[in-house]
Amino acid sequence: MSLRTVDHDLGGILVGGVHYTAVSDSLSPMFGSSVTNDYFRLIEPTAMATAVPRWAPHFPQFDTVVGYSDLGHVFLANRMTGEHGVLYPYDAAGKNYGEFSSTADFVDTIIRDPYFTSMILPSDHVTKIREILGPLASEQVYIATPYPFLGGTEEPDTYQIGDIWVFLDIVAQFQLAGEPKPKRRWWSRRS
Repeated sequence: MSLRTVDHDLGGILVGGVHYTAVSDSLSPMFGSSVTNDYFRLIEPTAMATAVPRWAPHFPQFDTVVGYSDLGHVFLANRMTGEHGVLYPYDAAGKNYGEFSSTADFVDTIIRDPYFTSMILPSDHVTKIREILGPLASEQVYIATPYPFLGGTEEPDTYQIGDIWVFLDIVAQFQLAGEPKPKRRWWSRRS
């Protein structure tokens, strides 16, 4: 699967009530395929059912993927409510960080927060991995091998570069294999 990354300032795109725009020039470098020191990329808002179909039923409060980190965290949004969250694939978990006026506001408030950049997406760790493997191309992430939930240590020299969408699909097959399928409700008229 190939999803188009945003290679320009999203100035003024309104998608289902969420205004996707950069609020300052400082956000412009994170769009597109250029390497930044932020260790994440925003992409053109894409339906979860298209981008991460195995994960989508488990996070019904979100309908859109808006970006991802160099370590494979996925940034999610709800186009109607403005809620934003992060999918943590190695933990098969996600967190709803609440409503934001824009994805840029979410990035400035959460993704660039000192706690997030030190504990969730540690810049020193990503820098060491980047020094070993080199920079990422569009739609690539650093993948711990073996995966942490299979005994991997996440030491910088244990990472490989891989496709974000393939990575997310494979991790979902491992992490969600034992979970029941989401319940489907069938509505029909009673005669």
